[in-house]
Amino acid sequence: MNKVLDEILMTGLTKLDGGEEVPVHSAIGRWEIELLRKILREIRPTRTLEVGMAYGVSTLAICETLTEVGGERHVAIDPDQHSARWGDGWRGGGLANINRAGFAELLEFHETPSHIALPKLEEAGVRVQFALIDGWPTFDYRIMDFVMVDRLLDVGGVLMMAAANMPAVRKACRFIATNRSYRAYDSVTTPHDPHVLARLRTQMRGIDVPETIRRHFKPELREPDEELGLGRKSAAVAFVKEEEDRRLWDYFEEF
Repeated sequence: MNKVLDEILMTGLTKLDGGEEVPVHSAIGRWEIELLRKILREIRPTRTLEVGMAYGVSTLAICETLTEVGGERHVAIDPDQHSARWGDGWRGGGLANINRAGFAELLEFHETPSHIALPKLEEAGVRVQFALIDGWPTFDYRIMDFVMVDRLLDVGGVLMMAAANMPAVRKACRFIATNRSYRAYDSVTTPHDPHVLARLRTQMRGIDVPETIRRHFKPELREPDEELGLGRKSAAVAFVKEEEDRRLWDYFEEF
């Protein structure tokens, strides 16, 4: 593991450009880092993207693994790297860590909101094979980020959604799994895992009712998260893009 990233994970602190140490918050943890590394080593992307850089914990992990697999460029978007106009301000901590770790030449950084940066990347013809969405975690902003990232992501590429245990983000994950041509990438919680389905049958015994009644249940009861491959307590969910969007104009599934 890169020394800078290892220090952050060991101490929970990071250094700013002036040498001041500050507590790290709003960062992915070791479990998500290991999942991220596993995915990048499996799909070996050329270009990667993330929405939400903060102190650069995920950025360091992506850049290190991208270098390992022969990747060329990582694009990071964060409007608050030096200010707090859109949320927390990171006082340049993420960029400082990237420079300290020696990944400056690998990084393409955009200090602007994702709803401005992502369309410009599409207009420039940017394509990526992996994307991490870890920006503003309300449902509307996560769906907005997903829709625009999807337009940059190659078929066969992987999208990782951080903070998936938050209700709004989990709802966005359900939309992706039910309304778009994406499937859960985590093999432990794939939709037709027999262990998952056996557990679901036990959980659903109390609501074994006719379809005429069942159809009025909430989508989470009709098709639980586990059956979609999301995992009830997953802090991050990765999806693989199976094809470009070909829905008809009136397509919709409850989610």
